[in-house]
Amino acid sequence: KQWYQRRVRVTNHTIADALIAHLNKHHADGNPGETADHNESSPDEDAEEDAEDAEDAGDAGDWKFLTHKTFHNKLITSDLLSEVEDRLELLAEFTGHRCDAVLIAHLVKHHSD
Repeated sequence: KQWYQRRVRVTNHTIADALIAHLNKHHADGNPGETADHNESSPDEDAEEDAEDAEDAGDAGDWKFLTHKTFHNKLITSDLLSEVEDRLELLAEFTGHRCDAVLIAHLVKHHSD
């Protein structure tokens, strides 16, 4: 639960286009940290920039999964994070398997709520 404990601080956000755009811009593969110019901007500038970035949320790349109905416009809570952690732990049991239609069908059939 180490990854979960590090991310509890974001539990006051809703998973919306602005958050997805922010995550994609500042925390996606190839740019995992916040950029220097981002650290120097004010909170108001950050909010304005994230709102502008929300227009590009359709190209959210690594974070596009947050647009799924399971997450989108939901409040990030400890319970939601716990559910995600449980699913990732189950998925870890399939390490070495290709994530394709066959695996997804198996997960849906045998491991859905």
